[in-house]
Amino acid sequence: LSVLILTKPSDGIIIDERFKNKQLLLNWLIRVHRCIGFNNTSHIFFAKPKTFARLASQRVHQDDYPIVSIIGYSSLLGESFSIEPLYSIARKLNAKTSLPRLAQTYGFPIPASAVLPMKRITSDELKKFGFPDHTIYVKSDGLGGGSNVCKIASPQDVSKAHNLFPSEDLVLVQQAIGDGAIETITTFLIYPHRVMWINTRAKLVYKNIWYGNVYLPDLAPSPQQMISLLAAAEAVRASGYHSSYGLLVGFDAFLQPDNATIIEMNARWLGSTPSEQVLYRLGLLDKVLAVGIFDTVVAVELEVYKQFCEEHLFQRDTKEVFQLIPLSFSAYNSRKGESLVHFLVIGDFRFFAAEIKKRLPRSFPLLQNTLDIYTRVIDTIEKIKGR
Repeated sequence: LSVLILTKPSDGIIIDERFKNKQLLLNWLIRVHRCIGFNNTSHIFFAKPKTFARLASQRVHQDDYPIVSIIGYSSLLGESFSIEPLYSIARKLNAKTSLPRLAQTYGFPIPASAVLPMKRITSDELKKFGFPDHTIYVKSDGLGGGSNVCKIASPQDVSKAHNLFPSEDLVLVQQAIGDGAIETITTFLIYPHRVMWINTRAKLVYKNIWYGNVYLPDLAPSPQQMISLLAAAEAVRASGYHSSYGLLVGFDAFLQPDNATIIEMNARWLGSTPSEQVLYRLGLLDKVLAVGIFDTVVAVELEVYKQFCEEHLFQRDTKEVFQLIPLSFSAYNSRKGESLVHFLVIGDFRFFAAEIKKRLPRSFPLLQNTLDIYTRVIDTIEKIKGR
């Protein structure tokens, strides 16, 4: 649903049919987007997720809509593309076990890594990667997400990894990066004969859970760091993942003072792509401090959340301490009656956190963790930047 804000009036968008149960909230979201200046579409189609592709095909022929898939690809809205062979190429690049081969071939740095069958993962085998003095990550193939990653910090964690992944599966074994580096996502557009850097943003991650991202004016990679990132982008381009309108790729990387160490590549749309593109279209990308996060709101405080968003809604040329851009909400509530919300905070994030908890004391259970991670990230950035 976060992609809705990026649409044009003539676009069509297909979303989960369960959003029908939140039609009033959906109408509110469209209205506040238009107050900000995004003239998004009202051509919304509801369907069961498994029928999205079939419905998209029907609409393409009936209404002459070009297809833009947010799962495997990026393109400028309004462009069309063929699913194959790019889908197969994207899956190979997203496969975590492809990383060591590409790093060796194209010369970009990765942590100490190896591809092994899961049945070989033992405490003794992991000693080759510095275990137990160093934490180890075991990653299975997949299209991204923390569910494909298992952190091994003690011998007891080895059995947990075996419970997660089948013994015959090939997995990527990777030594963790130590303290003192910034975990980031760097995005590029990949064209047939060139690559173009878009943005580098810090990740808010705790125990393999992604809480969001921090956008900063001065987080652009240094020339030394960019050499590593460009080599990884060239590896993606040389693998055939490119288009005349540009395909999106994101690299999870740790930035250290003199280099960037790549830990994953994601040849697809990212969960943070809507936030990045909203800031870009507003002319704010790399110019302001912004934080894109997820959290939950209990049903009895949902109206207060909407009112809070409207009170602090982004408007140009204001002197507010912080401003908000609500991006989306979940199609269904949790068992506790909570709804997941996704939004951008522009400005003073700490002040926002204090104010939102005053107004919604029963909601935002993730906020304290998010705030703690945010503080550590900002402190690390300041140390690396020498401030």
